Amino acid sequence: MAGGNNNINRMSPRQRMINLMYIVLTAMLALNVSSDVLNGFRLVHEGLQTSYLQTSRKAELQYKYLSGLYAAKPEKVQPQYDQGTRVHKAAMELYKDIEEYKRLIAVEADGPGATPGNMRNEDDLNAAGEVMLNPLDRRGARLREKVHAFRDLIIPMIGDPAQQATVRDLLTLDGKKGKEDGPGIVTWENKTFENMPAVAAITILTKLQNDIRTAESDTYNRIIAGIDLSDIPLNEELRAEAAAIQQPVSHFTTNNPPVTVGNPTVAQTMANILYAGIDNPVSISVPGVSSDNVSATMSNGTLTRNGDNWTARVTQVGGEAEIHITANGREAGVMKFRIRKLPDPAAYMIVGGNQYKGAPKRISKGALLSASGVGAALDDGVLDIPFTIVSFTTVFVDQMGNAIPEVSAGAGFSQRQIEKFRELKPGKTFYITNIKAKGPDGIVREIPSMEVRLN
Repeated sequence: MAGGNNNINRMSPRQRMINLMYIVLTAMLALNVSSDVLNGFRLVHEGLQTSYLQTSRKAELQYKYLSGLYAAKPEKVQPQYDQGTRVHKAAMELYKDIEEYKRLIAVEADGPGATPGNMRNEDDLNAAGEVMLNPLDRRGARLREKVHAFRDLIIPMIGDPAQQATVRDLLTLDGKKGKEDGPGIVTWENKTFENMPAVAAITILTKLQNDIRTAESDTYNRIIAGIDLSDIPLNEELRAEAAAIQQPVSHFTTNNPPVTVGNPTVAQTMANILYAGIDNPVSISVPGVSSDNVSATMSNGTLTRNGDNWTARVTQVGGEAEIHITANGREAGVMKFRIRKLPDPAAYMIVGGNQYKGAPKRISKGALLSASGVGAALDDGVLDIPFTIVSFTTVFVDQMGNAIPEVSAGAGFSQRQIEKFRELKPGKTFYITNIKAKGPDGIVREIPSMEVRLN
């Protein structure tokens, strides 16, 4: 899998020999292996990009919500806001550094103006090393050091020992013991970028960006959970942001009174938001009026009554719904709700009736072979919504570094996927990506990928 012709003259004799050996070996495996390898890396990268964008949106909204709490009560939220600001600044610096490294690798492989998402010479084995292992720039080593500094910054803020261990595992870029190169330690950067195809190196860097954003979001969760909201005024925007980042309802118990409009009282547990495609519980009452004499209608949806309880159901994402209240035959008021699409669910593997949600946790090969397929659910303490898996792809990497994709049989594993599971050795990793899930709202969405690690 040599680089493009325009890169050959820049290669050292050793590099050219490595490339030639790689071409011969891969040609012996299959005539079309090079295309399969590149397609596999491209597939993994696309899945990681989707996951990264979704995690980034949540992290940015969490930081915005934290900033809003600080603006509402600065003297109370100052410590948590200072922590969040340090985390946000460090994470953004890392993101920008890695994005620049990805661009430089693409330029090294293709020339000026190249971008990571549209490379011609994806199989260039020299570009990643030139960019990341240059002894003058030390980009790879500096990246490792900055990731470890970020890890050490956020771990004390997390508090929970189990979660600390998870983040430590996620953001520790270890080297490995040398083999044919000698008994020393091969650094993470050498292991990751030396003789690595450009598309593979960019994929690895995108995964690192995703890991950083995931850890950032988990840290915000812990910081926000430590804030007592009992005397912080939450306006409509803050309530909407809290719902969007799926903060538990109990987080607002002391400061989420029913909204009063004129003389009716309308309470909705999800911060004046109705989710399309599901039943939304709504409580409606008018002070001093018996519930039997209270009626209500809704625009852009249906409102169903069952005793003193009401259920709102809407379908048009992005608009507004108005609930009109009538008491004793007279109009009592109107309450507006925004209509949102259900948040994306998280994927998991179904193992013995339990949910395995991927790395950094590991599973045994026996547990993997007993798995029945992939599921997805939105279960965050506010919404408990099941989703149906439409399809997914598993991506395996063989001893030659070839990425091999296999397509599922709906929500279950295909026979070819199961055969690949049987071939996996202890300690190996594979990816479940291109996961498509359908919710009760009828929308089919691609959700974040999973990394599966064996014991």
